Amino acid sequence: MENLKKMKRWHAGLLLAATFLICLTMRAGQAKAANIPEGSYTPEDSYLTYTFTGSNDDLGNGFIANVESYRSAAIKDGELRIPSTIPYKKNKDDPDDTIINVRVAGILRGVFNGSTSLTSLILPDTITYIGQEAFCNCTNLASIQTVSDKEGSDVFSPSTGYLAVEEIEHRAFYGCSSLTGITLGEKIQGMGGVQTIQNEAFMNCSNLNSVEIGPTVTWVEGGAFANCGSLDGLGSGLKIRDNALFFVHNGMLFYRESNRSNVLLVCPAGTQSGILTDFPDFVTQIRNQAFYGCAGLSSITIPDTVRTIGDKAFYDCIGLGNVTIPNSVTSIGAEVFRNCSSGLCIICSGGSTAERYAITNNITRSVECIVKFYNTETRQTIEKKVMSGETVDPPVGWERAGYVLRWTDDFNSGTVITSNRTINTVWKKLYTVTFRDPSENKESVVQGVEEGTEAAAPNWRKKGYKLTWSTENYKRVNSDLTVDAVWLVSMTEDVDTPTETNYKKGDQITIGNIVYKISSITDKRVRVMSLVDKSVTNLTVPNTVSFDGRTYDVTCISANAFRGNRYLKKITLGTKLRSIEHYAFYNCSRLEKVVINSKNLVNISNYAFKKTKTSLKVYVPTRGLIASYRSLLLDGGMSSKAKVVKKP
Repeated sequence: MENLKKMKRWHAGLLLAATFLICLTMRAGQAKAANIPEGSYTPEDSYLTYTFTGSNDDLGNGFIANVESYRSAAIKDGELRIPSTIPYKKNKDDPDDTIINVRVAGILRGVFNGSTSLTSLILPDTITYIGQEAFCNCTNLASIQTVSDKEGSDVFSPSTGYLAVEEIEHRAFYGCSSLTGITLGEKIQGMGGVQTIQNEAFMNCSNLNSVEIGPTVTWVEGGAFANCGSLDGLGSGLKIRDNALFFVHNGMLFYRESNRSNVLLVCPAGTQSGILTDFPDFVTQIRNQAFYGCAGLSSITIPDTVRTIGDKAFYDCIGLGNVTIPNSVTSIGAEVFRNCSSGLCIICSGGSTAERYAITNNITRSVECIVKFYNTETRQTIEKKVMSGETVDPPVGWERAGYVLRWTDDFNSGTVITSNRTINTVWKKLYTVTFRDPSENKESVVQGVEEGTEAAAPNWRKKGYKLTWSTENYKRVNSDLTVDAVWLVSMTEDVDTPTETNYKKGDQITIGNIVYKISSITDKRVRVMSLVDKSVTNLTVPNTVSFDGRTYDVTCISANAFRGNRYLKKITLGTKLRSIEHYAFYNCSRLEKVVINSKNLVNISNYAFKKTKTSLKVYVPTRGLIASYRSLLLDGGMSSKAKVVKKP
């Protein structure tokens, strides 16, 4: 019995020991599970904070670290260096706790967004993705390098900047205006390469002038390089290296689909060709934001192989005037022509997708019209085809001796055609008007005066007298006519008969280096239209100009007057100025000083000073005008960093 008791006690001990061992094993498992990092983690002596993702099976190999945030000290002398691995242990205070090296694989969304102190970025080749807006608006970031931690590898730092990540997410480098060149998708020294570049990844990188796409790239999303104004179809521009999925044609980036069609991905914003018609064969799609920011594009003809035009495809093409869209296009996205020229016209066929799009979005359209000219004398009809919004020249060879040919419906050679129409001839007889001064025995003969119009009277003068005429019929001639001068004694000793102007409203006159347009004959106003010699660096717009015996106030700088002038540094504006219209000084990239002498400036329209220097200085006549003029200038697109001060 005693032995039985001892045996039971022995079994109980074994059971207790086993239970203890099981508990220890469970606690060990719990301890291992507890090693799974949760939340944010900052290694010792580090200014970067991380989060972890991965599997619970193996903490050492199954987990990766992602950069979550940073302290300013992480950027030293403008340089940011991301490590390839970070040490991790559960208990920082326990020296015996196992240290696990966790691979750094990603940079999370918006981590370094707006960091203007960052000038140089050094990444390890362990980084596989850069998150949304990770380096967005890092305006001083100029250098990107990739470091391999493999034995015997060196830092790879070509002049264009190399990225070894697999995926660059939405707006990752948006607005990095100091970047000049990048290399994507090139396998170097065992490093990986970029596979996917998401939409707007490098958008608004204004100084980016070189992009090289290597063999690993499989897709570039719409707008990846939108509005990169220094990127063009010339020089280095867009380049392809050992990648059969993409090709560059006429400076544009295309993607080859499996069905032998080609997708237009990017037309560089810096492309300066005014008319673009050279598309390769079998282009079927124009992707989202393909032409975004192409300010130098004035007209484009889309080939009849294209079926779809993506969202914002021509967004901010401010110089775009005409777009020819064929019937093959059956889908047009949203905001395709947003912020384009106010004079934009879609040339298309009646009833087409393009015409419906133009009507829905209140865009001027031009469709084929038939204009019939009918000769009322010979009953001959001549038919001409013309696109609406264009003009058509009347037929020739319908002359008739002693008559001038006119047309019904107020038609003339400059009339814009908007619909099918028939235009009849109207024959106006020509007359001769003779002006005589019997007292001076002289005369002036005006021949070929059209019936119902005014004959040009001579400007005769006589000291002490005022000139009138024996009849007013010369102002609306209906027959051959003789008109005598009548001299009336004037109270003024010397009266000069006002000279009839030879100009009319809308006429353009060149005086010096400036082309003016008459705004009003009655009010004697002109506006500045353009320059003859655009290479001048210092220009003064006068208060007034004189021609044809009259003096006109210079009251307006017209739309696009100095647009894109790369030479102009200083301009002085006269005292009569009242308005500066849209795009007047747009992209005058060297303009650094504007002197406004007018106290009556009331309008500065949209984009008038857009894309001028941030260091621009504007001088105004009085201190009291600084606030109001600054508000007008900001409405006109002037940089908020520009200064408005009182003229010395």
